[in-house]
Amino acid sequence: MLILKKKQAELIANLKKEGADMLIAINASPFAVNQPEQRKQIITEQAKQHQLPIVYVNAVGGQDDLVFDGGSKHLISKASHPLR
Repeated sequence: MLILKKKQAELIANLKKEGADMLIAINASPFAVNQPEQRKQIITEQAKQHQLPIVYVNAVGGQDDLVFDGGSKHLISKASHPLR
């Protein structure tokens, strides 16, 4: 989910043009300091900008030397706070 904001915005805009009424982002993003807050900010901005609800699902647990922080969220396009 934390790809370049410009490419992300273009992708979401194209999906909305094609008729998407909700986005579901399935991810396996390893833990990093401050990443949950950055993720929340980006998802909230995109939900508001494109007026689409976004469901963000992240892996939780560990695999080899990676730790996944979970942090799944559902943002409604007009809401400023995620539901967990």
